[in-house]
Amino acid sequence: MRQKIIFVLTALITLTGMARAVSASFSDVPEDAWYASYVDSLKEAGIVDAGEFFRPQDSLKRAELVKMVITATGGLKDHTPPPYPTFDDVQPGEWYTNYIEAAATLGIVTGYADAQGNLIGLFGPGDTVNRAAAVKMLVEAFGLKQSTEDAKKYPDVKESDWFYDYVLIAGQHGVVSGYDNGRFGPADPVTRAQVAKMVVLGAQTAGFIEKPEPAEEEQSVTQPETAPETKEAEEEAATDTTPLATPNLNVIEEANTPAGSDEVFVARYTFRALYEDFSVQTVTIVNDITGSEMGDEAEGTAAIKNVILKFPDKDGKPVTEKRSLGSDGKARFSNLTFYAMRNEETFFEVYAELNSIADVGEGLSGEVFRMGLQDTNNNDSSFRAVGELSGYTVGYGGSRLSVSGSQVQPFTVRKSVPHFSMNDIPDTMLSGMNSLISFNVAADAAGSVSLARLVLELSVYDNSGSSLSLSDFRLYRGSSYMNNVNIYDATGSQDLTLAGGGSLAGGTFFVIVTFDQEEIVSAGDSLNFLLKATVNSADKNDSVSTGFARDDENSPLSGLTAVNQPNTGKVFVNGDATAGIFTGVNDFAQNLGTGRNIIWSDRSANLHLFPTVSGGLVTSGSGSADWTNGYLLELSALEDHTISK
Repeated sequence: MRQKIIFVLTALITLTGMARAVSASFSDVPEDAWYASYVDSLKEAGIVDAGEFFRPQDSLKRAELVKMVITATGGLKDHTPPPYPTFDDVQPGEWYTNYIEAAATLGIVTGYADAQGNLIGLFGPGDTVNRAAAVKMLVEAFGLKQSTEDAKKYPDVKESDWFYDYVLIAGQHGVVSGYDNGRFGPADPVTRAQVAKMVVLGAQTAGFIEKPEPAEEEQSVTQPETAPETKEAEEEAATDTTPLATPNLNVIEEANTPAGSDEVFVARYTFRALYEDFSVQTVTIVNDITGSEMGDEAEGTAAIKNVILKFPDKDGKPVTEKRSLGSDGKARFSNLTFYAMRNEETFFEVYAELNSIADVGEGLSGEVFRMGLQDTNNNDSSFRAVGELSGYTVGYGGSRLSVSGSQVQPFTVRKSVPHFSMNDIPDTMLSGMNSLISFNVAADAAGSVSLARLVLELSVYDNSGSSLSLSDFRLYRGSSYMNNVNIYDATGSQDLTLAGGGSLAGGTFFVIVTFDQEEIVSAGDSLNFLLKATVNSADKNDSVSTGFARDDENSPLSGLTAVNQPNTGKVFVNGDATAGIFTGVNDFAQNLGTGRNIIWSDRSANLHLFPTVSGGLVTSGSGSADWTNGYLLELSALEDHTISK
């Protein structure tokens, strides 16, 4: 009797890959990674500290990048701390203070500015650095000058962009060379691996460290480097109910995805062949946004232009295949050269190439898709793998392939998405005007976004019985006081502005901020906001904590549709799918409502309009069909800011 083979398929969000040697510097840096030699050079030069992990795919903070460039250039050698802090959010005693102060003295950094270009005295040491800002800082730090060398041009870097010259100069010196899809990605968060390359090559060009061995360019889509451990399957004879697929519970996160994106990472599937090598010849990827199974209700979508599959061949060389998504919601890949080696893990990755708003019309905004490996009603035409030695064929039929689709969450396609981050501010509370919370809102490079409403949760702790209270709330954009906003206590319907005279004392409150006209964040840009209030009768042990209200950032609204697209419309009247958030709303400013803490727009409607708002009331029928609640905005990681006496 011929021995059968178990073929185990596991869905993972992180790269497990085949067993790989790691660099001598860090256990999470494979020797054959494109960034390995750069990371080793950083460690050898003392630019990064020794340790077990480098975290190559983590995004980098502004303070971390400043430390790298100042260490690389020896900027602390003759540095003398200034008598007073340069930035309000960089106080003496922090690990990064001397590095940032040295960078400010050398003119490498100047801090944030308002819309008019005026410096506001904030640096944002904990803010994530995007690729454009990183290149600017490195060009300034290493004193790189424009040369006559040719530099690569990128479709997403225009001469009118503030970062154009910096990218040009860095490219001329070979410090950056862009993604393998031809773009630069100026608004993308820069990873530690990418910065390792930029810092090493920049420092080499400036003569600070030796040049590393040549390495491949960074990849255009980065993912976390540490994979959940998977349990190896037992080696036993296959039966009619095997082989099975075991999903990891963290396949993919929900995410807003800008229309027109070239390669949106969807999922990674890891294979292990236990008895012999396998060639995987046929794979079917489906779009199915309902239910727990992938493929029982597949449907086409205008959002997806092509489905991309990436995998290794028999020689371990990377292969990329592209297929269109059919009107039946399926992309069929056949005659593949994907190779799974015995007793080793290998994988394929699924990406989506999205149509742009211009290609398919403004109505695309809000389109939802969920893609994954077909896991129901499979046969040889939808999935096929063949054993190298025995010729045993895995051609799944019926329920034999059971990759759980319940963990493959939907993506939502929008023209642009706002990104929120927190800025550091002093933690000491004094009687008088205090800063309660400072935050940054950034827009994708694909398009601008508009804000209509924010909700903050504020707790007042009067631990000394001193009659602690807060009043005269004010919102600043940068250093500019905004007089076109309404600030209300939703708990007691109080106007908290100086004119309104309301105050908060002892307890937890929801503070609503609404704008009389939409607050626009330009494409690829960001705005900084600061909420202040007058503190009365602060005493020992008193404190105030402020953070974003977290109810709706991960929850779509039920009963809200516009031309069958979830979460878009004139946005929100409870349970009325024909209305929307703005139509006839009489509590826009004063009261809370389910699922509308943040109201924002991707400005994708053919006629984009801000609703008519007067005294906290919205005129019935005003607004446009591209406003939404806070659905899928990543606020859960934002910590509260606490100030205390």
